[in-house]
Order: sequence, then C-alpha cells, then structure tokens
Amino acid sequence: MFHVEHKTVTTWAERHGMRIDEVCAGRLCRYAEMVSESGSKFNITGHETRDKILKDLVLGSIEPLAGLNVPRGTCFADIGTGAGVPGVPLGIVFPWMNGVLVDSSKRKTMFLKKVIRELGLGNLDVKCMRIEDAGRDKSMREGFGYVFARALGGVYLSLELGAPLVSQSGMFFMFSRLVNGDLQEEVISHGLRLGMTAAEGGEGLPDCGNGGVIFRKDRNTPPEFPRRYSVIKRDSERISRPGGAG
Repeated sequence: MFHVEHKTVTTWAERHGMRIDEVCAGRLCRYAEMVSESGSKFNITGHETRDKILKDLVLGSIEPLAGLNVPRGTCFADIGTGAGVPGVPLGIVFPWMNGVLVDSSKRKTMFLKKVIRELGLGNLDVKCMRIEDAGRDKSMREGFGYVFARALGGVYLSLELGAPLVSQSGMFFMFSRLVNGDLQEEVISHGLRLGMTAAEGGEGLPDCGNGGVIFRKDRNTPPEFPRRYSVIKRDSERISRPGGAG
C-alpha cells in the first residue's frame, strides 16, 4: 500500500513540475495514513479512504499552490485548518516556510501536534483558538505573508476572518469553486474596507484555473475588524442567499 501511495505522490509531482524527494513523499504518505487512522477514531475529515485522503485532501491542497514563489523565511497561517490542510502538506513540501495552523477544536489541534512531532515538522506550530481571536492577537495580527483557508466558509466570512492576519503586500488564498470573477460587488467592497484587493492568480501566485479566490493586502485592516463571528456570519448569510456568490 505504501509503495503504491509513494508512486502516486511522485507521479503527481512530475505532472505538476514539482520536485518532491523521497523523504518528502514519505512524509506526505504518512500524513495521509495518520489522518485515515484518526478518522476511524473520531470524525476529523469527511474523506473515507486513504486513497481519497492522499489524492483529494493532501495533494489537492498542494495543487493550486504548486507554482507558488515562496521566499525563504516566509510565514503563513492556515485558518480553520481542521485535519491540517493545507498547512501540513505545505509545511512538508516548502520546509523553508514557517506556518501556524489555527483551529478552535482541541481534538484536532492535539492531533496536529502529534503529526508535527512524528513527522519532524519543526517549521510548523499549532494554535488552539478562535480565528477572530487570532486576528485580534497583537503577536499574530498582520504577521503573515500568506494566509490560507480551505473549507472554512463563504468568501465574505473567510475574508473578514483572514484579512487581519495578512501582512502588508501579503496574500490571502481561499480554496473555492468560485474565482474572483464570480464575486459579488459587496464582497469586493468589503475586501476594500478590510484593506484587501481582489487579485489574479498565476506567475508565482496560486493557480486559480480550477477555482480559488485571491486577495492582496494593500493597507492595514482597520482595528474594528474582525467583528464578532456571529455578526460576520449573519452578513455573510445575507449576501449569500440564492443568486449570490458570497
């Protein structure tokens, strides 16, 4: 089984023009195995098989970021990380990046600490806290060149939670079936209030060809953001009613 999974990773890497060595491939496979093992004990992910976890959750998290041009020492935050995606795969394939994985579930963050210890990922850290609290924390606010969110919620919600963490000229990428051209004007306007401008992908940024939304930080996020989660969620639901793209 491990040999088959290892081949899946190396074949995928070749197809996407990435250099993934034996150690890195082994870590990705072991991470998928750990997610699968934990899934049999408690519901850490909706993916049912190791094959789907490896292909959809692990490699699927790296795919739009395969061409990312990441300067050495760059810091990233993965908000609402859940089982550790995309943060753990990113920490494995880009070991020169330092990442903080944020989730409010103690069960999931305990699992992630175990993953980091076993795989020797000294470039990753885990914070068990609500994302809106992270955005108000002086040690984290506007401290990350890249912020990522996968399966966190609608774009409006994710944007307000993530923007306060993005540093000047930094980038926020949301995994989504939408692309920037699908966004409502109200979402784009809210981004501007948060100091964020919708940006195009490619050329060293994430690839949005199969979906994904990018915002770039142009100015400081005003201190009143993020608001309370219940308020953000209410506004997000209001603009995401049938016909919306929030």
